[in-house]
Amino acid sequence: MVFAQAKIGRTGLVAAAALAAFVLSAPPLLASECATVADPKGLTAAWPEQLDLADYQKQTGKSLTFSDNPLFADKVKGGGLPPVAQRLPEEPLVVMPYDECGKYGGTLHGTSKEPESGTSEFLSWRQANLVRMADDLHTIVPNVAKSWEWNPEFTEITFHLRKGHKWSDGAPFTSDDVVFYFDDIIKNKNIQENVPSEWVIGGKPVEVAKVDDLTFKLKFAAPYPGLLHFLATGGSFFEPFAPKHHYTAYHIKYNPKADEEAKAAGAEGWAQRFNQIWNKWKDTEALTAHALTRPTLESHILEVAPDTQRRVFVANPYYFKVDTAGNQLP
Repeated sequence: MVFAQAKIGRTGLVAAAALAAFVLSAPPLLASECATVADPKGLTAAWPEQLDLADYQKQTGKSLTFSDNPLFADKVKGGGLPPVAQRLPEEPLVVMPYDECGKYGGTLHGTSKEPESGTSEFLSWRQANLVRMADDLHTIVPNVAKSWEWNPEFTEITFHLRKGHKWSDGAPFTSDDVVFYFDDIIKNKNIQENVPSEWVIGGKPVEVAKVDDLTFKLKFAAPYPGLLHFLATGGSFFEPFAPKHHYTAYHIKYNPKADEEAKAAGAEGWAQRFNQIWNKWKDTEALTAHALTRPTLESHILEVAPDTQRRVFVANPYYFKVDTAGNQLP
């Protein structure tokens, strides 16, 4: 039996963010003014239970004041973490709680039969893909991606990212991390002998193109209208991006000594070493102590080195969502 434990940012009912509940914010909003699904207070969400910060502030006529998780208070005070307003994207996703604003604190426990048996539940608490499925189970809504648009033939999709979005170590998350995932990982035959089938459409692998730091295109040889549904459902556990600034140290293309360093670490070569620390299935990565240093966009990050019996997660201080009172989730 494997036990997973996550220190939750707050307790309460969750509308649209795994492990996310909601807490009373600092002024100017009062508890009675916290917009919820049950009582939106005139707020109209562009998507089910969520909207962009600019839309929220336009509708309310108020600037949302961000509040921090007390879990990070000592680190912020000691200079180990920037203030919450500097950790959030410039365009955070605003999530509405179901019935009420909650409070920070609490621990969520879960079990599975094996380290990788039944762990999809734990990963679904944390995972953050480009898009996700809304609670109505049929609407695909923005998540890591702020927006997107298809060409008329559904062979090319353009994604727009959130300005200022950061990995869990504070490094910028940009289109380069998407290009690195496609061109340097899944299309590199030393790492992946075959490109995963979900990225081979019309008999050809996907092509990725960076437009700018916040914009990228995916191009397919045939129409792929089911892409967003895949990303929001079964594909939600396989993030189409990877922290380039972290993994290049293990990749021969970027580090000429990668092979030598991999062998010194006990691997046959750089590719085997790369596959030991990177995995398409994100919960596999969380089985090794390396995941303590591996940046993520997920809501929670490993707090202690995992073993075959237990994994402990803590809130990601750079998570990109807030509630309607301005409190950073989770």
